[in-house]
Amino acid sequence: MVICSHTLEHIKEDEKAIAEIFRVVNLYGIAIFLVPLSGKDETEEFSEPDESGHVRLYGAKSFIERLKKKGFSEVTMCKIGTEGLTIDQTLSNEIL
Repeated sequence: MVICSHTLEHIKEDEKAIAEIFRVVNLYGIAIFLVPLSGKDETEEFSEPDESGHVRLYGAKSFIERLKKKGFSEVTMCKIGTEGLTIDQTLSNEIL
């Protein structure tokens, strides 16, 4: 199991990091990614890091596409908020 918590949005070459995480977990492992989401479908790339050091703000659909492009076949989108952890069935079912 790999947990990648609020890291990818700071890495310029995030797809290399995602590929390495997939290599480590291989076919039978689990990876948990925690990233800030914009609420939009597409990821916004920044030319310079913002005040938090982020080089991008992920869109949910494009983030899942990045994971699948690097080999992850089963992706479930969850939200962590004031009500705790909830699974976004609409997005997960649409993309799976």
